[in-house]
Amino acid sequence: MNKKVNVFGKTVPLFVIVLLGIGLVSAALIPFYAQITGKAKVEQSVIVQGCADNVYEYTMGNSPVYGGDVDVKSITMENRGDNQIPLNFVTTARKCTNNEYSSCNVGANDVISTRYYGELLLENKNTDWAIIPSDNIEATLRYDLVSPTFDYELEAIGLQAGIEYVLIYYADQQNRFTNWGGNNPGAEIVRFTTDADGYKFVSGSEDSVMSLPDSTDWNIDADYSVAPDGYALHSGAKIWLVPSSDYDAGNKKLTAWYPTNYLFETDMMDYSDGGAFMMNTGEIVVNIENTFNPATMPGYYKVVTEVLPYTA
Repeated sequence: MNKKVNVFGKTVPLFVIVLLGIGLVSAALIPFYAQITGKAKVEQSVIVQGCADNVYEYTMGNSPVYGGDVDVKSITMENRGDNQIPLNFVTTARKCTNNEYSSCNVGANDVISTRYYGELLLENKNTDWAIIPSDNIEATLRYDLVSPTFDYELEAIGLQAGIEYVLIYYADQQNRFTNWGGNNPGAEIVRFTTDADGYKFVSGSEDSVMSLPDSTDWNIDADYSVAPDGYALHSGAKIWLVPSSDYDAGNKKLTAWYPTNYLFETDMMDYSDGGAFMMNTGEIVVNIENTFNPATMPGYYKVVTEVLPYTA
């Protein structure tokens, strides 16, 4: 028990070596300088309003529907987060064996074609950006939410007669009150001339329109939920209808400012030119339009649209 060992030419008791070893272990480096722990309850960012657990069922049309009929269901989606969320819409038709809509099999997609579209009301506004009510001067833009081309229908009423107008994407600079014009980057969608009653309906597909809003547009991170706007979709793209005499098509910007002659957005807008539908913060109404094939076999069908996380 009193064994000794030779260390650096000196005889040292063994128990001293053991104690030194214990001391070295107890003097080890500290494991960290600090520990920072965050805690969060995570909830789903995108929801469909008015349904429990984001599952909603309804009766299509007046049921029965007939081959060739068109059914449109409007749902309000909300992005509760602070960032754009990439989404994908997928609709499938399922043939069921009975009127209880049970035992439904996937494989009936040839009975429907589906379109997902949004609607935007354009209005004339006064100097404090409030809509001028009940003057029958307005335009309604209907557009596909996701499409490689910007597919649209526009109906305008109460405009100046026989005047050429242009529908534009107005994209703000960060210093938008001094550096104005809407060319950040901006885009011309369509131009037309009104009839003798100031009316016009026009539709088409436009190749040159990028996803809206563009990533450089200041409005992509803005917040228009507050007064005086109070928009349901808090950020996105601005769409205006202006006389073509006030617009430089080459530079994609306004060259004059006569706002009493313009129609302005009443909400922000999201559009994707392919791939994911990029939804900004706030609410947007999605119209799901299902058209039944005229040759659809009689029976019972479930038509299911899923809003999915986008994966490339």
